[in-house]
Amino acid sequence: MKKIIAIIIGIFAVLSTSAYAYEINDTFFVQHNQIAQDGIKYLDNLVGGFANKYVVEKTEETEFPEIERFYEELSKPLTQEELDKGKSDFDFGKIINKELKDKIKLFKSFGGLSGYKANFIPIVSYNIYRNITIVGGFTVYEKTHQDPYEAYWQCVCEIENLTKEKIMYFTRMKLVQKVKELNDIINNDSTFKIFILVDGKINSVWEKL
Repeated sequence: MKKIIAIIIGIFAVLSTSAYAYEINDTFFVQHNQIAQDGIKYLDNLVGGFANKYVVEKTEETEFPEIERFYEELSKPLTQEELDKGKSDFDFGKIINKELKDKIKLFKSFGGLSGYKANFIPIVSYNIYRNITIVGGFTVYEKTHQDPYEAYWQCVCEIENLTKEKIMYFTRMKLVQKVKELNDIINNDSTFKIFILVDGKINSVWEKL
């Protein structure tokens, strides 16, 4: 089992792009059609490498509770306890890409406090062997505030309300830059995300760059 997962992770970066074509009609995916098509081909090639040895089945599943839980936890604002110790309790260990890990760390630190929420929309999934599922799709976002400065101010108010401490000017300047950086990421995030589930639990996640 571990060997299968290790092989999947090990070859994901060196796949070819020839595969099947799919029709994508949803507005979001029409706007990101080429990225979606490339992502689907990417997964087709990935799972195709195991079809001679293991049963591989394309599924029609649209709900993956553990992925939903991953995004729910990601979108939760930091608690007073997390702010006091300067560290989130979120598990970043299953994120493979450094780029994706950096983005998720930034979102976890400031997203919930700034009124941002992340969700996952799966567009293709496969079952491999007995209990391995590979899911590909996109992260989509919701914003309480479209203006990043309003999001920043919400973040300031939330932190001060939780900690009962005033945020000093220098820290506020750093904070506004972080929220603007996060807002830019949210506005431009169209990368294809891949989750490996084992027995329904998240084993690893990465993005196709």
